Formats: sequence, C-alpha cells, structure tokens
Amino acid sequence: EREGVGRQEAMAQAVVAAAHAGVLQLQGLLAVQREDPQDWPRVGLFQRTPAHGLRELEPGDDRPQQRGQDLMQQAIRALGGPAFLNMRNRLEEGRAYQFYRERLSGLAIARFYTQYAPTPNPIPDSFYGIAERQVYGKKQDDVVIFNPDGGWEVTFRGARPLTDDTVAKHKDATIANILYILRQRLHEPGLSFEARGVDVVDNRRVEAVDVFDNANRTITVYLSADTMLPVMQRYMRFDSFYKEKIEEVTRFSKYKTEGEISWPMDVGREHDGEKVYQMFSESYKVNGNFADGMFKLPPGLKLLDKPKS
Repeated sequence: EREGVGRQEAMAQAVVAAAHAGVLQLQGLLAVQREDPQDWPRVGLFQRTPAHGLRELEPGDDRPQQRGQDLMQQAIRALGGPAFLNMRNRLEEGRAYQFYRERLSGLAIARFYTQYAPTPNPIPDSFYGIAERQVYGKKQDDVVIFNPDGGWEVTFRGARPLTDDTVAKHKDATIANILYILRQRLHEPGLSFEARGVDVVDNRRVEAVDVFDNANRTITVYLSADTMLPVMQRYMRFDSFYKEKIEEVTRFSKYKTEGEISWPMDVGREHDGEKVYQMFSESYKVNGNFADGMFKLPPGLKLLDKPKS
C-alpha cells in the first residue's frame, strides 16, 4: 500500500491543509459543563426563555440577524445540543490524503486526538481553546502536536518547532472553522450571524449564513435544509507569501452519530478552487480518557532547530 508519499517532506503542508479542513482542531485541558439547555451560551440575539432555552423565531420574523441566530441554534441542536457543547475531547481514526494540483501527493493512516479547553464568558481576544495530537503511519511514529503555545513535529530525533507561518495558518483555520465556532466561540464579543437565504450546494438545498467577528472575518456557512448540519463553508484568507486573498472552502459530509453527537466523517478542503486535502474517518470516539501530557512535549525531549519560514 502506498503510504506516506513524501510524508516527511510534506508534513507541515499536510498539517496546515488539515487545519483548514477543520479536522486539526487545537484544544485545551478541561470541559465546561453545559448540560441543561438553560445554560446554553447566549450571543447576539439569542435569548433564553423558561420553557424553551434559546428563543425561537416568531412566525413571519425574517430579519436576517434574527434568522441567522435561529439557524445557528438549529445547527447546534443537529450536532448534538448540550452533548456537543459538553464534548471534552475526541479521537478520529482514518486516512488523510494530500493533493497538489488535483493529484494525490501523499496519504497516511491518521489518528487525531483533540481536546477542548473551558470557554470563559466573555471570551478574551487571546483565547485559543483547543489542543491536538496528530499521529501518522502504521507505526504511529510521526507525531505533530499543536497547543496554544505553538506547534511541533515529534520524531525519534526530537521535537522540531513548526514555522511561525505554519502555526499561524493552522490557528487562523481553526478559529474560522464553523464546528470550532459553535463549540468554543459563542461567548465571543462581536460574533454575529446573518442569514443570506436559501441556496443550492452539490445539488442539495441549503440555508446560507454569514458569520462575522471582530477580526473582520466573514465566514459563509451552508447548512443542509433537511438536517441543519453544516455541509460547506467558505471564507477569504490573506496569504502572506503571495500577498493576496485566497478563498478557502471546506466541505463536511457523511455525518455519524456517536452517543448524541453528530460529526462529519468526510472532510475536504479546497484552496482557490483546487482540492488540497481530504480526511476519511473510519471511526471516532468522544470523551475518552486521554493520557496526561499528551498535548505537550515530553520532559527532556531534544528540541531541534526551527526550519526557516
């Protein structure tokens, strides 16, 4: 089987591609408990009522912001409601594929360990509530660790810091991912939603919603009109190397329910219209018992020189 084509050389690129696809999500140490719908986070026009938790739209109320808030509420419920908001960690197992100019350039067996941090309310600008350990190969001997302090590739030689550009792209992609937004950013000041109306994506009817934040990002999210689960998102990112804006598109499909949580098993990313990454998960588990310190560098591990950006 062709595994890890150019794996060592392309590791950093694959990591960033996966980040934009939404599967490399950096997470923290503990979970915030929000088991009752009364404790669901409020943002913008979300309002709690004694009977129903977040306030529903009144019939005929089609104001874009109000409609956008309602659609995001429905998306949270489709993803699992309180169970999704309470998800402490997640393990995804499958195969990761990297593409260059639409051609396969690398593949590997992959395990992604993800852990969420408690979300303060309100959320400060510096908050980055996610950490991850990515493990590649049959022997699980290629490891990438991301946490709020940075990113490293860990091998038998030691730990090599990823370039600042790679870490920055990973962080930006994670912050812009709709699954991270709904799980971790709902208390963030300045975050707002605005409905754009009905659209069609991949021959399926969708509801389009724009997500705005204080960093001047605009992420357009497309929710299945049948399930209200996210099926695609797109946003423009400024590329510091090419000095221009690039459209990043992520597609989510083949949702599977584990317990009460629904999660996409197929996640793909397109970069300015070209397919660059695909993750096919065969299984995932939530709220497992992860070993202490697995999202940090082991004590005494040799630290290698950081490559040039």
